[in-house]
Formats: sequence, structure tokens, C-alpha cells
Amino acid sequence: MSTTTSTAAGNVKTRADIKREIYILGEQYATAMKAHQKASDNLRKLQQKKEENSENILSLTASLDRERCPEKRVITNQCIRKNKITRTKILKNLEEALKVEERRRDAMEEAEAMWKFEAMCSGEAYQENGQWKWRD
Repeated sequence: MSTTTSTAAGNVKTRADIKREIYILGEQYATAMKAHQKASDNLRKLQQKKEENSENILSLTASLDRERCPEKRVITNQCIRKNKITRTKILKNLEEALKVEERRRDAMEEAEAMWKFEAMCSGEAYQENGQWKWRD
């Protein structure tokens, strides 16, 4: 026979129901963690692209200053303009990626809080030395 807990008038949950709910919340937390990690990786890649693009623009600008041939100066100027347009697009994408990463982090933190709250308040799980354990 399973133990039941009355959570509200007419609403009775068994230990198995509570464990299932905690497990589902844990899965939601794991999914939120993966989504946050993916957003963080995307943000990191865009930051790296921004750095590479900035270095490329600096390099082209330095070579433009040294260039004496007018035709090569025109070509270098065109390359610099293209790189600046690319940098503008990268900055726009970077701004959006930052917003996405923040939203995903918030969702992850909320999912973690819900999972831990249910686990601790139900009395079915506890934390010992950083590890979550089920009560027998």
C-alpha cells in the first residue's frame, strides 16, 4: 500500500506521483540547461567572430596606410567597407544572442528553483554533499 499526502481539499498524491512530478521538473531543468548552454555557445562564437572581424579591419587599415598604389588602395578600401558592414551584422546578431542567452539563463534558473523547491518541500528528496538523494 502506498503512502498518500493530502495537498488540497480532494487532491491526494501518492509518493509515486510526487516522485514522478519531481522527476519531470528535473527533466525540464535539464532541458533548460541544455538550451542555455547552446545559447551560451552561440554567443561565444559570435563574440569570437566579432574579434576576428575587428582584427581583420585593423590589419586592412594598417595595410591601407602603407599602400602606395592607387588601385590597391581602392580595393583595400572596398574590403574595409565590406568588413565594416559585416561587423555591423555581427554586432546586431550579438545583441540578439545576448538577449536570448539572458532569457535562457533566467528560464534555467527558474526551472532549477522549481525542481529544488518541490524536491525539498515534498520531503521525498534531500541534498547531501551536493548530491540529491531520494528518501526511502
